[in-house]
Amino acid sequence: MVDITADYFDEDYYEKGTKSNYKNYGDFPFFKDFAYFVWKRFLPREVLEVGCAKGFIIKWMSRLCDNAVGIDISKYAIDNVPKEISHLFHCLDFSEKDLMFVENNSFDLVICLETLEHVPEDKMEQFITNLYDSTDEWCIVSTPIVPKDHAPNDDGLDRSHVSLHDVDYWCNAFKKAGFEFLGCENWNIPKVENFNVEGKEDDFWLIKNVMVMRKK
Repeated sequence: MVDITADYFDEDYYEKGTKSNYKNYGDFPFFKDFAYFVWKRFLPREVLEVGCAKGFIIKWMSRLCDNAVGIDISKYAIDNVPKEISHLFHCLDFSEKDLMFVENNSFDLVICLETLEHVPEDKMEQFITNLYDSTDEWCIVSTPIVPKDHAPNDDGLDRSHVSLHDVDYWCNAFKKAGFEFLGCENWNIPKVENFNVEGKEDDFWLIKNVMVMRKK
């Protein structure tokens, strides 16, 4: 078992591909298209992204919303967010109890993409509670889904994926926190720059296992 600390998510993790599936992590076109897709669907005014990495989704959401904020446990990632909006980001451990950031803020949409799989099991309940306490309405989460009869891994290079579960596990965890679980979906997100009227498959980004929750 890997000892997951904030220091694990360093330059090697994001740039070199030796500790993860990432290499030269940058502002890929996906981030802009995802931000626009989410904005059109949920019409948020204030957005929080938990596990924002270098902050590229928040970069684009900040142009669409009144307020957009990013959080990540990695000092390396936060040190490398876009400099012109660095004031929108915080480096902190979102699994902490009595987190002042959560107590002092509330957003109508919280985004948490490819992050829960990094959260140790003994911190998961508090992490999801903090997601619940941070939003006034919507929360969208994506994480690898592992069937019940599958080995607890996602066949990737990232050894920090320590929490891998089936849909029922996540559904129950979110419901326990107070969320209304609306489903697990696959999203076809239009590639805005390449999109054409025929809607060819290559004109979409496929993002799997998007779980949509609403605060009761």
